[in-house]
Amino acid sequence: MLRVSGYWLIVISVIHGLGDIVYYFEPWSDIVHHGIFNAVDPHFDRGTAFWMFMLSPLIFALGQLCWWAQEHNIRLPVFLAGTY
Repeated sequence: MLRVSGYWLIVISVIHGLGDIVYYFEPWSDIVHHGIFNAVDPHFDRGTAFWMFMLSPLIFALGQLCWWAQEHNIRLPVFLAGTY
């Protein structure tokens, strides 16, 4: 079951990252246009786009952890992957 959970967490992270870029295209283009560094702080929409995108690598790493645990026959806590 962990392999399935890991797979879906990876898929969700990729969709989340791509969806963030599409949904927040205007704030991302403003960030790039204003030089990336110090372009997020005073603008709520840019901050939201940034933090939504930063969640994707965390979800991806959690999916990789589930796959690794399956290969090494290690049982992960339920709260990590939502499996029983």
